Amino acid sequence: MQRGGRAQQEDCLGKVVPWPAVAHGCYRGSRAASGAVAAMLTAHRLIGTWSRAIDVYIALTGFGKSMLVAGGIPEHRIVVKPNFIDSDSGMGTGDGNYALLVGRLTPEKGVMVALDAWVRHYPGIPLKIVGDGPLRASVEAAARSTQFLEWLGRQPRNRVLELLRSATMLIAPSIWYEGLPLVIVEAFAAGLPVVASDHGSLATIVANGRTGFLFRPGDALDLAKKAGRLHERPDEREQMRNAARAEYVQRYTAEQNYENLLAIYAQAITSARARKPHLHAVRALCGRDFRRNRDAGAAPPVKGNAPRA
Repeated sequence: MQRGGRAQQEDCLGKVVPWPAVAHGCYRGSRAASGAVAAMLTAHRLIGTWSRAIDVYIALTGFGKSMLVAGGIPEHRIVVKPNFIDSDSGMGTGDGNYALLVGRLTPEKGVMVALDAWVRHYPGIPLKIVGDGPLRASVEAAARSTQFLEWLGRQPRNRVLELLRSATMLIAPSIWYEGLPLVIVEAFAAGLPVVASDHGSLATIVANGRTGFLFRPGDALDLAKKAGRLHERPDEREQMRNAARAEYVQRYTAEQNYENLLAIYAQAITSARARKPHLHAVRALCGRDFRRNRDAGAAPPVKGNAPRA
């Protein structure tokens, strides 16, 4: 969400105590619950859990990594590994002549921005909206007011994939920071260009002018212009379709994810061994004591029955 020209997610960066999160009830809309989470985070920050006790952090995007670094996490312990999808039906046709928006119908997802773009600044291509949520009534009203907007409600995943394969473009108008929406990965798999908000991780997932277009966050007119440009330039769109598919093959397949994950495990093991040599010595000593007791016929100590100090 935006407030005063900056995202709320950045308000706590650099603060030992994340009090803005408490003030705004960032956790489940509750100040009490947010206070409990803030206390936990502060305690672990003070005792060094985040900087000393964890070997590897996984960020979904380069932007996510930069936020972790700004929050005090050592950069060398952060690895970027995106989400993936485990089923690939190949390149779509892209011949449906419609834009597609898939997601929860909530303010932070930029639903009202998309409605404004199509109702007031029609970009020349119909918009289909898949999803449900608190803004359902607004979406239904907008769909009734113009023939260029259609609300399909909640749909099963197979149907969503069919829509992605036929669509001309995917619209991702979020006004808050996203992680890595799987619908964008699914769009890339189908060779579908994405028109997304130019901030947060979306600006690092979508390569402007290569796998889609970026527009000013919250700016309905700019969204309409970028969607219209993509619709009106079939040759450029075809290049973006191929680039989107190539991006999926390079970064978001299950096979690539598996290789990345193995490398991360190897890094974590190496880091743990270098960071805790004394623990390995203790474990080795305990192992020798256990074998000595076993060979002597003594029963090993039962967990939980050791005398208290």
